[in-house]
Amino acid sequence: MSRTAGRRRSFTKLAAGLTATAALTVTTLVVSALPAAAFKPYTHNATAENAYDDVTDDGQVTIEGTEYTVRAEIVTALQNQPAAYNAGVIGPDGFPDLAYGQSAIHPDETGKWLQHVMTEAWDAQDDAGRSAAEKEQILAFAYGFMTHAAGDMWAHTLINQVAEGVFPGVGEILDIEDPTALEIALRHVIAEGYVGDATAGYDGNSLRSQVAGETDETGPEYSNDATPAFAYAAPNEWIYETLVDPNNPLPVGTCGDGLDDDGDGTADDGCPGLAYTVGEDPEPNRGPLIDYFIDLKAELQIERAAIAEDLGYEDCNIVDPDCFEVVQNVTVDTVRGVTVKAVTVQECRAEIFCVTSLIDEADDAVVNPAIIAYLDAWIDDIDRGLRHWPELGEALSKTLFDAGTFRDAQNFLCDGDAEEGETDEVLDTDRAKCEDGVGIFQVAGYTLGGLNDSDKPGFINEYLLSMLGAPDFVGEVVEEGGDVFLWLQDLMQTIMPDVDVFDPLIADAKELVLELASEALGFDVELLSDFLKHPTHWMEVGSADIDVPFSDDDVHVDLFDDGDREYLDAVMGLVDPLVGDQVELPDGTIVPSSRLKDSAQWTLEDFEPAYDAVQMSKLLLLDANGLNQVISDHRSPGLLPSVSTAIYTDPAGRPANVMIDGLDGQPWLRSIDSDHSWRADRLPVFDSPDPGHHSDEEPHYAGTGQMPLWESCVARSTFREVFRDWENGAWYLPGKNFPDHGDAPSAPAWIAGSLSADFQIAGDEAVVSGVQWVGVDHTFTVAATDDSFTPESLTTTYSVHPAGAQPTWTTVNGAVAAFALPADADENLEWVIEWKTASECETVSGTQTVRVDRTAPVIDLSQPAATGYDTDDFASVQYTITDSLSGVETQSVQFDGTEVPTGYVLDMFTLDTGAHAAVATATDFVGNTGTATRAFTLLATTESLSNNLTRAVAEKLVTDPKVEKGLRDKLNAALKSHATGKHPTEVNQLGAAVEQLQGQLGKGVDAVFAQRMIGWTNDLIAAH
Repeated sequence: MSRTAGRRRSFTKLAAGLTATAALTVTTLVVSALPAAAFKPYTHNATAENAYDDVTDDGQVTIEGTEYTVRAEIVTALQNQPAAYNAGVIGPDGFPDLAYGQSAIHPDETGKWLQHVMTEAWDAQDDAGRSAAEKEQILAFAYGFMTHAAGDMWAHTLINQVAEGVFPGVGEILDIEDPTALEIALRHVIAEGYVGDATAGYDGNSLRSQVAGETDETGPEYSNDATPAFAYAAPNEWIYETLVDPNNPLPVGTCGDGLDDDGDGTADDGCPGLAYTVGEDPEPNRGPLIDYFIDLKAELQIERAAIAEDLGYEDCNIVDPDCFEVVQNVTVDTVRGVTVKAVTVQECRAEIFCVTSLIDEADDAVVNPAIIAYLDAWIDDIDRGLRHWPELGEALSKTLFDAGTFRDAQNFLCDGDAEEGETDEVLDTDRAKCEDGVGIFQVAGYTLGGLNDSDKPGFINEYLLSMLGAPDFVGEVVEEGGDVFLWLQDLMQTIMPDVDVFDPLIADAKELVLELASEALGFDVELLSDFLKHPTHWMEVGSADIDVPFSDDDVHVDLFDDGDREYLDAVMGLVDPLVGDQVELPDGTIVPSSRLKDSAQWTLEDFEPAYDAVQMSKLLLLDANGLNQVISDHRSPGLLPSVSTAIYTDPAGRPANVMIDGLDGQPWLRSIDSDHSWRADRLPVFDSPDPGHHSDEEPHYAGTGQMPLWESCVARSTFREVFRDWENGAWYLPGKNFPDHGDAPSAPAWIAGSLSADFQIAGDEAVVSGVQWVGVDHTFTVAATDDSFTPESLTTTYSVHPAGAQPTWTTVNGAVAAFALPADADENLEWVIEWKTASECETVSGTQTVRVDRTAPVIDLSQPAATGYDTDDFASVQYTITDSLSGVETQSVQFDGTEVPTGYVLDMFTLDTGAHAAVATATDFVGNTGTATRAFTLLATTESLSNNLTRAVAEKLVTDPKVEKGLRDKLNAALKSHATGKHPTEVNQLGAAVEQLQGQLGKGVDAVFAQRMIGWTNDLIAAH
């Protein structure tokens, strides 16, 4: 194989790569301002300014009327380095570059990135090699970086609600079969622009006006953008070391941790000294632009090693039969890991010599050393460009976000169009027309291409061209100013003669850049520009047909529902904010529309998300002592004074930070693109996953559920007093400011277990065969005690309902709750008592199943009979007791007031005549008592008296035979009289028997029996 031919193909590929990369890189840098930046950068800086002014005034931040001291080194850094703080507030929307921030820092593991930035910033404070000013700049930038995240966590909670989801990825936006993701992205851009337009100071009116406090060479400054300027000055060398340098591990996709972070089956791939990149992407992700150049460097290192290996061989001529092609495997240690490159060389295997290759000799003498030198220089240029890469982020931040830079570019580019004596104020002049025509491309040329009056040639000329492989001499011969673009135009015309990429004044080049940008973003860039310039108009549009890349037909998208714009107005506190206007659409059509009045501006007091962003921006300046003091000052009144609320501790090497440190010791913030990050879920607005995202399993949770101010029970009251809710009604009404929505707080170790509760059943109750029964008179009582909270602060919630039915809850304040079953509770059902006793930190719950028994046992008293008995009869006490509910616990029977056993025999011989009664009583296990009575009357007959005499004689109750005979004769005579109906005679005869008994009382007749028989006989006489 010819090495020259191989190199030719390689350089052809390189030239094509240079062309495509140059166009795409510049396109991405200039127009990739579409990200999910919930607050526009100006709004970020405007809200952050409130916290900045507060702390730099006296070294303290005021939170809910109380001042808290900020560490002196933080205060000094902010006071001395405001431009670094401003740059930090732009955060990952600008640094290290926008693509890095949007692809790596914004969407995933934001908290780990914040922790990395903060840790490295505080480590830099101990670096003796840094100046005091540099240390201050680093610290100010880092706290600004935290502030950006603080703003996004609140702003995205609002914007995601209006947009109906998290900002999707470009791949999802390009799914034209389902425009849901595209619709979400468009709503984001428009709604964010609308909120930005209502930010105090922001100039959304395209008419020229005077800029307060600024002048140009003609006098007072006038511009079509009078938005206040913000100065940006980032610690670029430190940003390179912290976030760009491929030799320094990142907090996500960390090199050397032995983890397979990207799931490609290989741990630590794409890391220096470790495994080479597997698949398309390495584990460490520094965004598509930086990763492109790191990948390019690795490829160049491999190419250099291959050429160096070839250079070490004196190739023979392949026509020599003793000359063989062999493959040498060369191990190359690249910036993307260690790999093996197969290099083909010609090896002589003759015993004496081979014919040498003249081509190889020439290559080894001239070409290969030159290529190695060029590759070495190219690699060095990439290293140099990466080291200065944060300067690109700073320049782009000024280009995209700073109105002052925009006006500087207008003044510089349009200075030559001013006529003598002409002021900037006049609207219809060449100068005014020129300034009105300045757009993002011209400003980018001003900041990036050396088109300004500074002594710097601009990042493109100074670094980017060389990083893309242009020889170093190019940068030396290109003069200051616009020459860089003229040279680039010539260069690109040589490679692509039909397209001029870099001159924005040439229509074909502009169209190419717009086309490239549209394909990168997922929809037409000019339409995007219109969304940004006229957000009010598009907020009012329900749907539209828009141009998208890769589709010949427009795509119909649904934008906003009726009331969406009014909802944003209400949240921002805007009343009647619109004024009539007309809008020129991208196709040139002018339509009647509306815009925000210049006076329509939200205030912190009225706009809760901005208010909360400022509060968080102040809190993140405090260390553990300060945060713990805030919590203590807003502790729950129910928490006992002796209970600690100190949940923050300063980690080794840096202060604690409210945006980073979670209760579990890990960063709590997952993503500043998502919403409700303080919660463990996304309620009350979203149930994840969002629509428009390809993965049904992608939760889009913004937090881990470990944010201390929300998750800790001792701090949730602080959260509710410091921040203001706008989703659940008026935040100042009870129960409306951040309700739990099922996300209960957790207790710190020193509180866990403090709460206990006891469930008791008083009154009529019993457990029978494992079943809990209650009667009519019962009370359920839940009594709680808590070692950390006052009794008055406790609550008990209970429900009493049939098994299987939905509970209906009742809440009782205090440590004791007493209740009972409904009076009409069905005895045939199981009843469930559910209860939960809660403090602000813990909940103790229980369940009890009961049956109710309000029915007494049923008694069937069958004997004695309910009729009369004769004195010579016998009977017994017979009864049954049934209870189908709790069962019979006790039972008893009494006869004539004396308890008798079951089956007790009633011998009428032993009873006096008259009324008698058997009474049976039964009580169930819950106190229901049933009673049954059987009464009868004992009567004597002449016959029964005769039988009674016979028995008395037998039982020796009548011992005198003469007495027996006398009584027998009288009773026999009475029987005859009775039989013949001679009842008066019968009575006389019975009376004679009574007289005899009375005469023999205690003599020939037992006294007790005599008395009983006298009673029987007299009753019989009385009955006649």
